Parts: sequence; structure tokens; C-alpha cells
Amino acid sequence: MRPGEVDGKDYYFVSKEQFLKMIERDELLEYALVYGAQTLRRILGNSAVFVFLVAESELALVERLVERKTESRDELLVRIATAREEVKHVRNFDYVW
Repeated sequence: MRPGEVDGKDYYFVSKEQFLKMIERDELLEYALVYGAQTLRRILGNSAVFVFLVAESELALVERLVERKTESRDELLVRIATAREEVKHVRNFDYVW
């Protein structure tokens, strides 16, 4: 949880232990770390609409991440690399916003 975020408003925050229990109890539709839309598309087919949210540019994304000051340099590099990979899958979405 980042400063200013509120549980139940911004996100629903759970501990790693709670999360693993939710998986064991089959309480989550999916829990893939990346490329979850592919998993959901396979499960739901065309019964769902998939929206890919993208920053206006990679530079804008990097600037926002740096300004947040919530990740180390190495974590930032991983986030940026992950975003670059995710953009390659944009064709799997119905809308890009």
C-alpha cells in the first residue's frame, strides 16, 4: 500500500498468506502476474470486454514511476521492461485507452 491509498477504495489489500489461501479456496477468477488477459480470454471467450490501459508514452510512464518514489532503481527497470513486454500483447485487447 502506498501512502494515501485506502483499502477497499483504491485497491483491496491482502497479505501474501491471505492471497495464497484465496488461491487454495478457488476464490480468484485468475491470478496470473502478467498477461492475465490471455488467461481470462481463454476462460471467458467473447463474454468479456478487455481494455488495455496505456500511458501516453513510455517516457511519461517512466516519469510517473520515478516521481512516485516507491520503487528502487532495479525495481523501476523491471517495471519498465515488463511494460515493454505487455505492450506487445495489445492486440489481444478489445480497446486501448
